[in-house]
Amino acid sequence: MISFVYKKAGRRLWRGRFRLDGDPQISDIPLRTRDKQDAEQKLRDHILELDQERAGIIAPKPLRVAAQRGIREHLNDYIADIAKRGRDVDYGYNVDKIIRRLVAECNWSFLRDITPDSFLAWRNQQAKAPKTLNEYLATMSTFLNWLVRQRRLPANPLSVVGSVEVRGLERRKRRALSADEVKRLLAVADQRAVVYIFALLTGLRRSEIAALIWADVHLDVPRPYLIARASCTKNRRDAILGLHRDLLSLLRSVRPPRALPSDPVFPRVPSMYWLKKDLAAAGIPYKDVLGRQADFHALRHTFGTNLSLAGVLPRVAMELMRHSDMRLTMKVYTDANLLPTGDGIDLLPSLTFGAR
Repeated sequence: MISFVYKKAGRRLWRGRFRLDGDPQISDIPLRTRDKQDAEQKLRDHILELDQERAGIIAPKPLRVAAQRGIREHLNDYIADIAKRGRDVDYGYNVDKIIRRLVAECNWSFLRDITPDSFLAWRNQQAKAPKTLNEYLATMSTFLNWLVRQRRLPANPLSVVGSVEVRGLERRKRRALSADEVKRLLAVADQRAVVYIFALLTGLRRSEIAALIWADVHLDVPRPYLIARASCTKNRRDAILGLHRDLLSLLRSVRPPRALPSDPVFPRVPSMYWLKKDLAAAGIPYKDVLGRQADFHALRHTFGTNLSLAGVLPRVAMELMRHSDMRLTMKVYTDANLLPTGDGIDLLPSLTFGAR
């Protein structure tokens, strides 16, 4: 091992140079003192610390520094980082809200306080829906994984915690509307029918429809399309969607003659109050006998189901739904109760072999 202190020409403060056994290069560090004995002691302390880190006696310095900072300080850095990486304000607000609530209710102050047992104890006392509990776990784990990448945490302590089973336990079960129900709904919806048709033929969510501006809609091109901007979509990605022929005339009819590119396509998207009124007027129950509801998001379920009924390939349907997992498209957003399963049975071969 090599170690010594020195001063650069014309400088008053001491520096240190050293090379630990096995290191290929000499390291150079500022010691920030004018006293030689003090400089030599600082260099010895620094080398001892590095030796202890190598031996596993103490944690690396970045981890030790991070351990002394409160979780809320790390969270502030995380929120600032995701904002810098282009995530919108609403996303950052929701992440911050979820993590701060967990920190407060689990009594976590420092990173060392975060343990699987403390999280499980909190989760076991919650009356929240399973899906919501999984969102809390996923949000917190994403934050902890960020800390690991920043070398502030050796490992994610919640990586061993499993998700809660959600199948059959959903608080809000949705269904698709049948073709007859769609006709009845549109017949009573008045000016709101245009928005319902738009949702049924694009699969866009209510918030995505409300965020559309005329600059996103391209009607006067050989193949009309619209752009769902990343800042407005759930997966934070731009999406280019073709427009069904029935939408073209409808959109042209509602576009004001002097519409600005920044004007909203639909200044008023029907609220749940109006949708429920329209459902009631059409004689459609808001909840069916299975407890599944027909809210605005059910129009997206109808879109997904109609893709299957039309024979659209599953991979194409997944892209049109803008899902990252085909199972979500096929299992959640396809209403099996509306599929022609009876026709499938009729296609099975006869097993009677000519018996009368």
